[in-house]
Parts: sequence; C-alpha cells; structure tokens
Amino acid sequence: MTELKTDADALMKSQEEAANLINEAFRAKQKAGKRLELSRKAVTAIEDKRSAGVAHVEELKATAADARDAATNALPSGMEPPDVTGQKIDALQHKLERWKKKRKQTKNVAASALDEAVLKGSLDEAQAVLNDQETRRSNVIADKDALEKARKKRSKQWGKDRRSMSEEASKSFDEQMRLRNLAGQLNFDHNNEDHKSTLQIMVKTSSVDESSNETTNVQSLSGGERSFTTMAFQIALWTFMDVPFRCMDEFDVFMDDTFRRQAVNSLLQACDRTQSGQFLFLTPQDMSSMLDNDNRTRHIFKMPDPRED
Repeated sequence: MTELKTDADALMKSQEEAANLINEAFRAKQKAGKRLELSRKAVTAIEDKRSAGVAHVEELKATAADARDAATNALPSGMEPPDVTGQKIDALQHKLERWKKKRKQTKNVAASALDEAVLKGSLDEAQAVLNDQETRRSNVIADKDALEKARKKRSKQWGKDRRSMSEEASKSFDEQMRLRNLAGQLNFDHNNEDHKSTLQIMVKTSSVDESSNETTNVQSLSGGERSFTTMAFQIALWTFMDVPFRCMDEFDVFMDDTFRRQAVNSLLQACDRTQSGQFLFLTPQDMSSMLDNDNRTRHIFKMPDPRED
C-alpha cells in the first residue's frame, strides 16, 4: 500500500510538472506570437517607409530633372549646368543658399547701378533746368538794372524838364501880366514835406513901380485884375498842353474895355502861336468891335437874343 501511495504521489507530481511545462510552453507560444506580430508590423512599416522613400527619391529625381532643364534653359547657349550626381543634399543646399545670396547681391548691384543711372539722369535734367533758370534770372536782373538805370535817367531828365517848364510858365505868365502893367510869378514847389506839388501865384499891381503892392491872394485883386490874371495863367499853361480843343468861358467878366481889348489880343496871339487845334471863347459881350482891325480868319457865332416875353 505504501508503494502505491508513493507511486500515486509521484504520478501526481509528474502531472503537475507536465501541466506547468504545458503552461510555460503556451505562454512561450503566446510571446512568440506577439513577437511575430510585432516583427510583421515592423516589416510592414519598413516596407511602407521603403515605398515612401522610393517615391520620394523618384519625386526628387523628377524635381532634379525639372531643375536641370530649367537651369539649361536659363544658361546661355552651349553651357550645361554642373553635374551634382553623388553629392550630398546638405552640401547642395549650402551651395544653393550661397548661390541665392550671391544672386541677390548681384541684383542689388544691378539695381543700384540702375538707380544711380536714373538719379544721374534726373540730376542732369534738374541741372539743365537750374542752368536755364539761372540764365533767365541773369537776364531778368540785367533787364531790371537797365530799366532802373533808364528810370533814374528819365527821372533826372523829368526833374530838369519840370523845373524848365515851371520857369517857362512863370516867365510866360509875367509877360502876359506886363501887357497890362502888372507883374506876376508862378512859384512851383515840387519838394514839399507831403510829397505833393503846390503852386503859389504872386501878383504885383505894377510892373514898373518897385514899391507897388504884391499879393499871393488873388481874391484881393479887383475884378478886372482877377479875370486878367486867370486868363494869363491859362495862357501860360497852354504852352505845355497838346490838346485838340481849348475853351474859355466868360474870360472877360468884370473887365472894362481896355482890359477886354488887351485880353482878346493876348488870346488871339496865343491862337496864332498854336498851329494845331481849335479855340473856343464864350462871352456874353459883343466881340465885333474887338476884331475890326484883325484881318485873320476868325469866326464869331452869335446866339439869338433872349425873348423879352
């Protein structure tokens, strides 16, 4: 019995060991299966990468071919792009970047040269305009200087003529006044403080008596003297007036016959000295007796007498 029990225990132990071995074999099989699956996946991934790598290589080859064709077309006729077969991508990339940088510098130099040419053209054009303006400015300054010189010359001559005409007018006025034994003087002031020319008429009641009264107030003269003085003043100014018509209205007012006759003679002499123009003298007095001994052509237009009614 004891031997059977011992054999039974040994058999049980053998069965347990066999079961353990089976379990270990099963677990080993599972692990091997998992490893096989991982290996298959790895192989699949490697195949995928290989396919992608092959596709990328083909794509790079196509890109390289296109780039080579483009480079060939860009180069002058007869030149070929360099052969880069067998060179690493990093080295080619470095060469490409260096070429791009050099090309950019070349473009900048060309652009700078172009800009310089444009700027030089603009500068030349602006310089031409400036030279033209300088020439015009010099001409304008020369014309201005010439005009200023002519203006000063004319101003100086005008001052001389003004003084000469003032003296001649005063002399003519005195000559007319002496026809009636009067004396006169015209005092022109062209240099007063207000820069306005003024005239002062001086009348002396006798041309032969040094002690006779003289006045600058024409209103203090008698009516005949005042009218004769006004007429003499106008005749003196007529010398410097170039007009087609000269008119006087009631020039003989307040004059007696002696004054009137002398005034008419003075006016007729003034007419004879002037070869051009017409003279019109208006007076309410009868002029027939004043022209009896005058054989020159005179025209008297007499207005009808006013109606008594």
